[in-house]
Amino acid sequence: MPSARALIARPAFFRSVCVLLLVPLLVVQNAGNRLNVGLPRIHGGDEPHYLVMLSSILNDVDLDLANNYGAVHAGEDQAGRNFRGSALDHHTLWFVAGQRVNWSDVYENHPDHWRRTEQGQPVPTRRAGASVAVDGLPEHGAHPAGLPLLLAPLLVPLCGTSLVEPVALIISGLCALLALLMFRRILRHLGADDATANLTCAVAFLGTPVWYYARTLFCEPYLLTFAVGAAYFVLVRDRPWVAGLLVGAGMLMKPPFALVAVPLAWPMVRSRDFRRLGFAAVGPLIAVGLVAVLHQRLFGSPLRAPQPFTFGNPVEGTLGLLLSPTKGIIPFSPVMLACMLGWPALLRQRREAGPLLGLFALYFALMASWWAWHGGWCLGPRLVVPVLPFLALGLLAVPTSWWRVVIGLGAVSAFINLVGVLRYWKTWDHHPFEILVDYALKTAG
Repeated sequence: MPSARALIARPAFFRSVCVLLLVPLLVVQNAGNRLNVGLPRIHGGDEPHYLVMLSSILNDVDLDLANNYGAVHAGEDQAGRNFRGSALDHHTLWFVAGQRVNWSDVYENHPDHWRRTEQGQPVPTRRAGASVAVDGLPEHGAHPAGLPLLLAPLLVPLCGTSLVEPVALIISGLCALLALLMFRRILRHLGADDATANLTCAVAFLGTPVWYYARTLFCEPYLLTFAVGAAYFVLVRDRPWVAGLLVGAGMLMKPPFALVAVPLAWPMVRSRDFRRLGFAAVGPLIAVGLVAVLHQRLFGSPLRAPQPFTFGNPVEGTLGLLLSPTKGIIPFSPVMLACMLGWPALLRQRREAGPLLGLFALYFALMASWWAWHGGWCLGPRLVVPVLPFLALGLLAVPTSWWRVVIGLGAVSAFINLVGVLRYWKTWDHHPFEILVDYALKTAG
């Protein structure tokens, strides 16, 4: 009988990882909150608001979202099928006399406080005492416009159809699959054999919340692809200009994504390879210009961002992103403990792995320093999903004698995230094991 290592080394194992990564695209919540198979639909959080922005670009060729949210309240699916006719709060803002005014500063956030038309349609209701004059002003999104702007050209043929929502999610899954393929090439470049490369891919993409976010309309699956792609085009293909374009694309979604370029560019700085460094800088510089123009058009100044970065407590953020039962890397991916232990040896063996650890560490530190390190209402450590696979690279230097432990921890991690995938509507802001415990208690009772 072949050993576990021999089985993992087979091409069929890696193909299975690729297929399993896309399985969440088939999982849908039905009316009875049971598992169903069908076209993927968004669940909540920021997802419907990104879809409203996408609908505005496709239908109106603008980013004034007032009429699009109105269409949602009237029963259209511009925020997704599950939000038709709902009292969906607006993730929008205005700048009045130079001051930022959030939609929730003017209107009631809770749907129970909204009035209804005779037909039962929800109507946004002003807060008592809200006196800021915003009537007639365009409502611009409180999220960066990069994600809908990059998706819109791909979805133009589907404009006006009900397929925009599921196809957008399918694109998210295909982006995650592309990231997986490039990640495996990075592993082989770093000297991993087939077994180690396949196991690390399974751990990084199925043993973490990456698996779930591959079926969402958050920025994370795209930022994951851009981060892995930038590393791939620097280390494997030696195409720094392509890496720069990918970093620039990520900056359109989240400008702080520029930090990804720092560790990748450091070897060029150290060797004074200014030619390659100049090529790598083109993409980020273009992105800076585009973001400045967009902010000027939407908010009246290139320095006004829809989501300004506000520092929080980095110690709290670090501990939370590592250990929080609902937002921590270790509770959702205990196999990452083994990955962390392997990094010192990997750095000694492969010097070129250093920038990849730096990429993870810098991005993690940035997210831990933000006041909203938890990522809001979502599943697991969402904000560090784009760089989680780089932490898994430590498995390349784990001794063979550890493999049984690694495979065991990897199986537990994959099971945790599988529950999150199959019951995503119950696991946001909860650990998947909570769902299993609740089920066991109800069954026993």
